[in-house]
Amino acid sequence: MIRPLTSLLIPPPPCDSVRLASANQPWGDFASSDDTLGAGWAGNRVLVVLVFFGWMFLSLAVGLTHVSAQESQSEPDPAETGSPSQSDPVTAENLAKDDYASRQRATMQLWRDREHRRQEVQDASRHPDPEVAQRANWILRQWRRGAVFGSPIPIEELDDAFTLQRVLDAGEFRAVQAAVEESAGTVDYDQIKKQVAKLLSLRFPFYAKHAVDRDNAMQLLELVNAVCVNQELAVCRISIMQMLGVPINDDNLLPQTANAWSEAEKRISLVQIHCLLGQHDQALPIAVDADDRELKRVVRMLMGQWQELAADSKQDAENADEINSQVLHWAWTLVAADRSNNDSLADEACQMLAVRQPNESFQTTTIRWKALALHGRIDEALALLREIDPNDCASVALAASRPSTAMDVLGYPYSELDANLDQWLTDAIVDQVTSGETKISPAVDSMMTLIGVLLNIGRTTDAWMICERLNRPDLTIGMSNESMRDRLLRSLLSTPRTDWVAKLAAVPGDRVTSFASRWWVAESLGVDEETLRVLLDVVGSLFPTREYPDRFSMVCQLIAGELPEGFDADRDFERIYERLSDARRLQPIQGRIIRNSVRMNQHIVDMFSAQQQFDIARRALLTMVAAGDIEAAQKLAEIELQRGNHEAAEQLFDKVWQLATRPDVQSGISVSTEKPLAATKALVGQWILAKRAGDTEAAERLLRQLRLTLCSPSTDLRNQIAEYLRDQDESALASEVLETLVSITAFGSSEATEFYDVARNYSAAIHDTDVAKAASWFDLAVGGTLETTNYRATAYISLPLFVRRWMLESAIKDADAEAAKRHIERIELLDPLNIDFAERLLPELREASLGDLADEVFDRLMDRGLEYVKVYAQDATTLNNLAWSAAMNKRRLDEALELSQRSVYWEPDSAIYRDTLAEILFSMGRSEEALLIEQACLLDDPEDWHFHTQVEKYRAAIKD
Repeated sequence: MIRPLTSLLIPPPPCDSVRLASANQPWGDFASSDDTLGAGWAGNRVLVVLVFFGWMFLSLAVGLTHVSAQESQSEPDPAETGSPSQSDPVTAENLAKDDYASRQRATMQLWRDREHRRQEVQDASRHPDPEVAQRANWILRQWRRGAVFGSPIPIEELDDAFTLQRVLDAGEFRAVQAAVEESAGTVDYDQIKKQVAKLLSLRFPFYAKHAVDRDNAMQLLELVNAVCVNQELAVCRISIMQMLGVPINDDNLLPQTANAWSEAEKRISLVQIHCLLGQHDQALPIAVDADDRELKRVVRMLMGQWQELAADSKQDAENADEINSQVLHWAWTLVAADRSNNDSLADEACQMLAVRQPNESFQTTTIRWKALALHGRIDEALALLREIDPNDCASVALAASRPSTAMDVLGYPYSELDANLDQWLTDAIVDQVTSGETKISPAVDSMMTLIGVLLNIGRTTDAWMICERLNRPDLTIGMSNESMRDRLLRSLLSTPRTDWVAKLAAVPGDRVTSFASRWWVAESLGVDEETLRVLLDVVGSLFPTREYPDRFSMVCQLIAGELPEGFDADRDFERIYERLSDARRLQPIQGRIIRNSVRMNQHIVDMFSAQQQFDIARRALLTMVAAGDIEAAQKLAEIELQRGNHEAAEQLFDKVWQLATRPDVQSGISVSTEKPLAATKALVGQWILAKRAGDTEAAERLLRQLRLTLCSPSTDLRNQIAEYLRDQDESALASEVLETLVSITAFGSSEATEFYDVARNYSAAIHDTDVAKAASWFDLAVGGTLETTNYRATAYISLPLFVRRWMLESAIKDADAEAAKRHIERIELLDPLNIDFAERLLPELREASLGDLADEVFDRLMDRGLEYVKVYAQDATTLNNLAWSAAMNKRRLDEALELSQRSVYWEPDSAIYRDTLAEILFSMGRSEEALLIEQACLLDDPEDWHFHTQVEKYRAAIKD
């Protein structure tokens, strides 16, 4: 079959007979000209000549295609190919030579030498001779689609939608840059830049590997420079320049593409880059001159200029006309005033934030209460939140140890609970049935919130009764098609009893669970819905005579690491594995036989591990690896690395790279977004292996590749790899990566919670070495969440508590009594019954010679706690926590003993509560009693190492 002329390597040039007939007419026009062909014998002679020369041309073109393919695999010999040289110069005029071979050779040579002949070819594309122009335009078209000399990709494969990705995935950075540059001035220019920019953001780890392997990182930098279309790529470019040691100055701070950016985009990038380089003093004037409040605020925050920020924000608030802007500026005034210890200005800001204006938007009021809550103004925050969302108000009140306020807000006073709970519940259900609302009724919504309140104050029986009554799969909530059961299961995920989700999802009489119910159960177990569904199918096939709720319960227990009743571990785990790994199992459906392939996944492997079935877990991973599962290969490689089996680990890390770069069947390229992350994790493993093996050269090369990879435009990739480095005990490099990321993400990006995620990871990475700095960055992250809607309302109690505990750690380390008092005061405002800092940090306060302060703080806590448990006498958790804090502080032990005994009374099966009782007895000198209790705890939970340690401590005390 003859290939179309347009698919040949070189466009079909006019043969000599054509040039004689029409020197100015291209081949296509001549072949379609009736006038030229004529009629009669003369026309037939011309036709014979055309056929003859057509076949000659076809043979030559096919030959040239074959030769070109061979030449592309190796460097050409100038003597044979006619590559440009001083002795044999080739110009565009050679494209018009009389003999065909010369024209072909000239075309090939000009195509090959884009670096030196680009302008000449562009000029030739406008040549008056049609063949010269046609050949020059062919060369330009090849450059535009990434077809350059020496590329390993056959030119005929560069005609689909993935052309540029094929070229880029092959590491041909110059070819892609050529495609970008040659498209300038065309309608495709912007689209091509965006396409390449997206590929760089998604698949940068693969390109970094090519750059290091071929030592052409500068070419990658030049490509990034040519396609910078956003701030992420601009930062990536600067990061690569830093790594390669390229001098950075005012002339090259921005990429060449910045000429097309708006002034605002240029300012943001300049400020961001200056901050990345640590040049905050140069970033601030740009933000100030631009009169950009957001830029100026972020830079002042990064510089710690809280006084200046407070003054700026107050002025902005006073000058703002619109209520939302006023509230936001007052919120930032409070943030800055509090951090600069300007109490009077902080009080003024709180006064301005505490009063809601008529017809104020939900979002504006949300900013008000969040700012107040973050700074310990809980009562004012609750008053605002009560107006817009009673359920969230109740949750925040509960997080701040105000259960009475929570129940009052919900309309269920604690004093009336015993007498009226049943009627409240009945009324709520009737309200839902009769309301005809398209969503859950307020009464039922409040009742579901009440479950969490009751669980937190120890009224477990009452909470369970509500769950049983609301567990109605038959009752649909309005037009949403969500059942009452589904909504109940979802609400339980934010309570201390997430284990109830699985118990309520399938009860006696049920024959199936809805997709939504399975989804919430899977969430409670930490797996995905597919895993739950697959295991239900397998367990159903193994235990067909059991009722559906029993099988559902078995699956949930297996995932949770518990052994179900009637389950034979020696036999049934192997049977589950066989069913999961047999992709050839046949299943009849409606008279047809189909292949039923059940896919193993990491959650199922984790289930086997949790059940101590390590051999099966390993075989499951191997099955997944054989099926091409990249996550399984990475997991297995990590296991071998931890076990010290370096040879196996190295092979598996190589396997990860093979799977990551394996083309997809349909498109012939890899389009997965998960693969670059897996490949980078494998790179970390390879680097660790090389270091352990003492292979300095390989370790340095892999570290260079890793550092280049961590210049990626994707800050999400950088953050995840930094977190992975911490997991692999490579905290130094992780901290280095995160330190650059916090400056970048502080300015915001397309990923909504990015700055918080990065700052949290950075704070955790440096906590052990610099707790003050860690607290400062985490404080910045929390403050930056005022305008987001991605966090539960209770986060605005728990997160500032976390920050203040770290700040207290720093004050203790510095023996700074005033700072310690200030942080403790804030903790007490946020949560007057916060136990964590009392049991962990007050003993450290005594060791820092601040014992009087520690005693004073503990006495306040214990007094408040005793008043609390007078009202909520069944709250076993608070009873136990107060008792444990007393044991850790060796203070008020008689009262602690009573509290502990009451907690054990309410929860006699809890080994943890009995361990607290043993510790108090030990602190009181009653070691024999403590030992007896602790030995019983050890029998209940022999795998808890804490109990072993306690038993040894008590035995040693008795012996001494």
